[in-house]
Amino acid sequence: MRLTLLALVLVSGIAQANVNIQSNQMVGRNGFLCEQAGLVHFTVTDNDFDGATAAQPIYIRLRLLEGLSLSNTLVDLDLAGHVHEPIYLAVAIADSVDPSSVQLTIAPDALAIIRWRAGEDQIWLRLNQSSSSWIEVDGIAQAPSRVLRVTWVIGITGRITHMSNESRYSVGLANRPANARIGSSSTVDNLFVSTLLCLDTTQHTIHPDPTELPIRTFELHSYNSALGVTSATNTDDIIPGGQTPANFGGDYRNILIEDGSAQVELTPNAPGLGFTCHNAFPLNNRLRGNISFRYIASWPWFEGSEVILERPNGVSYGFPTTTPFVDNNGRQGHYVAGSFLKGGPLSESTSIALAYDDEGYSTTTSGIRIAHKIHVLQAFGSAPQADFIGEVESLIVGEDCEPTGDVILTVTIQAADNTTKEISAGPYTGSDQSCGLCQTTTASGSVVVGRFATYFESELPLWPSPHPVSHFVQRVNQL
Repeated sequence: MRLTLLALVLVSGIAQANVNIQSNQMVGRNGFLCEQAGLVHFTVTDNDFDGATAAQPIYIRLRLLEGLSLSNTLVDLDLAGHVHEPIYLAVAIADSVDPSSVQLTIAPDALAIIRWRAGEDQIWLRLNQSSSSWIEVDGIAQAPSRVLRVTWVIGITGRITHMSNESRYSVGLANRPANARIGSSSTVDNLFVSTLLCLDTTQHTIHPDPTELPIRTFELHSYNSALGVTSATNTDDIIPGGQTPANFGGDYRNILIEDGSAQVELTPNAPGLGFTCHNAFPLNNRLRGNISFRYIASWPWFEGSEVILERPNGVSYGFPTTTPFVDNNGRQGHYVAGSFLKGGPLSESTSIALAYDDEGYSTTTSGIRIAHKIHVLQAFGSAPQADFIGEVESLIVGEDCEPTGDVILTVTIQAADNTTKEISAGPYTGSDQSCGLCQTTTASGSVVVGRFATYFESELPLWPSPHPVSHFVQRVNQL
């Protein structure tokens, strides 16, 4: 996805607001599952949240507009069968002050995200400490002001929240070193939590003229109660109380959705030739089939994109596999022998063919394990060009020496949404650190890739051995 950071534009009236909102605007595509929006930066300059307590919190609702919704779940319901782990936000003093006389005294658990669920258009925050006691100056409690501003941010990665707050936390000017989950079973999630705004734009309703100022993409309100905010299965069932006097103002435009298009043309080549089965040489019963496809889109082909090849049900052929693997999500599978894509960015050096065990496999009488479905993943790098022609080069073995007729495969292209991703290094390796691994199916179709034919053994040509996959193991385990 082409991401462009536009200049920050503040609407008139921001100077009068006590809770100023600043956003940086990202450019996203219409009709995709996880486009990254810009951050939402809150700056409090007055006592707008006076009266908030642990017994009677104030709730802040960020509601997405124009058909936008959340792509992922960061905080689930507090119900049986769900894992409810609030994200406690790092809050800091924004101004340069002398920490020997000024300290931030808002508690580490005072501000938390308590609802953020995929498919919904709302994010709910809970505040349980009055803003009248957020700061101490020479030991005297006071509220934020225009010279002692208090700030927090959503829409950033764990790395950025850590870099932004760690030094201020060390001298008492922030309430925690990073956004975090208290008591999480995951060390990474407990310490450095991403709040990236990954949005589903498939139901986006307005397509503004790009030459005009962008429309508002979210709104903010605060309430003195919110019944069902952590338990209602539908946001329509949340019952907010009365609105508080918090005076929000600023820039509510953190994503500009542009229309785009993508298409894939699948063209079967002339049927290739296979081999008859030889009991002494079972692996010779293979077919090298070619499928030309042309990927044409308004954006490049990014790392994480893949082409899925699947055989029909009830046939006697599949994809020979080699060594097993377990990916980063614990899903088991096997590497695929000699099946890869060539052309464009998907080459033998940048892609890897995987077969997941739970998607079906068979074992021939000669002991060959063949998969029913494989994923050819763009595992390394991305391609600036979005228009290329590729060929599927598959070695397909027949089960139990019974290959007959045409070899038909269903080909599905899934393009990764974008490459906005943090470097997976050090402690910042959680799956929530990126919007870039979501995929959208852009085309699918079935084509004939070849036909098994009979040859005498003396006529068999020499086939190359399957390419090695050992150098891909480490990469796949990170996916």
